[in-house]
Amino acid sequence: MKKIAILYDFDKTLSTTDMQEYDFIKNLGISNSEFWGQTSRLTIDNDADKILAYMYMMVKFCKEKNIKLTHEYLNECGKSVVLLPGVEDWFIRINQFAFSLGYEIEHYIISSGIVEIVEGTKIFKYFKKVFGCSFIYENEVAVWPKTSVNYTQKTQYLFRIAKGSLDITDDDTVNKKVSKFKIDYKNMIYIGDGITDVPCMKLIKEKGGNSIAVYRNKKDIVKTLVNDDRVNIVCEADYREGSMLFDAIKLIIGNIASYDKLKEKEEKAIKLMIGEYNESGYNVRQYEKIIRNVFKTIGGKKTFNIIFVDKNEIQRINKEYRKIDKVTDVISFALIDDPEVVQTNELGDIFICVERAKEQAKEYGHSEGREFAFLAVHGYLHLCGYDHQSPDEEKVMFGIQENILNKAGYVRKK
Repeated sequence: MKKIAILYDFDKTLSTTDMQEYDFIKNLGISNSEFWGQTSRLTIDNDADKILAYMYMMVKFCKEKNIKLTHEYLNECGKSVVLLPGVEDWFIRINQFAFSLGYEIEHYIISSGIVEIVEGTKIFKYFKKVFGCSFIYENEVAVWPKTSVNYTQKTQYLFRIAKGSLDITDDDTVNKKVSKFKIDYKNMIYIGDGITDVPCMKLIKEKGGNSIAVYRNKKDIVKTLVNDDRVNIVCEADYREGSMLFDAIKLIIGNIASYDKLKEKEEKAIKLMIGEYNESGYNVRQYEKIIRNVFKTIGGKKTFNIIFVDKNEIQRINKEYRKIDKVTDVISFALIDDPEVVQTNELGDIFICVERAKEQAKEYGHSEGREFAFLAVHGYLHLCGYDHQSPDEEKVMFGIQENILNKAGYVRKK
């Protein structure tokens, strides 16, 4: 069965606040502000890593309060963690939806929190692997950090998941070049709550996956992540049935399935043949190269033609065949009508107006290469029988379209 990975931060992404603030700090008999305040001073005074500093303070405070900082004690602290709405039964629901489309979801945590606390939560059993901070124990008591995960270190675990190198002592596999990933980046979804997740969010988005920023009260903070092109979607941190987050991830999984279905049809052959004709009066060699590179990510044995034309010609075609007397950007003439019925290897013709494509690139603020790639893929999907006349059709077609462009490196700028 094909796999999809959903990767989560923990604090304020799955839980209502930082995991240390439920029982661990309360049992020390101090306030949250006192614990984090002393941690901050230690960090500044010693120019220390913030994560290592808070782990040091955990050990220090427990010694001062005569609390044995054991693995079992941290597990107990995890039992009091309060989860966000819908989280407890989220995994069963989303797993069932993915299974109905022929996919298995692997859930991972990548957190700067404590692994031993996560182990004590109700949802620990659902995770394939929890990457986070942990301790070395002597005589059952924590004495030193075993692993520490700060914000930029989180990204290494994306590579480990992609390559199936989940053992953190395995440096060979994670650094080795592979011909095929265990889980492709386009099949990854990262969910986090803010700035500390930016490196992972940005990397997943750039590699064709989907990043989602969730919020509880401070929507403006995560909205900047969209404006800065760091994430795909912003949602309220509500995992319940019918929530925006639940529906968004179902849509993403559906888009992944649609993309894979299209690619499977084409992968049986060795080459996708593109016939290119230039009737525009422009030098289009660079655009031909871009389009060919985009379609390398699809492959297949189908043949179709791309014809570059000027405004007068595209308007004539539009008027003659579509009864619309105006310039447009792309027109497709398909030889098939149903994406499920492939009667011939010849798909049809795509007419691209060079002048209109250049104008639109300026209007949308992206490169001409991205615009020509978009128009070619859009026309190609029409040749394959896809359309966007209804909202449901649009979701499917545009989802496949974005997946193809993202994988080719033409990520849409918000």
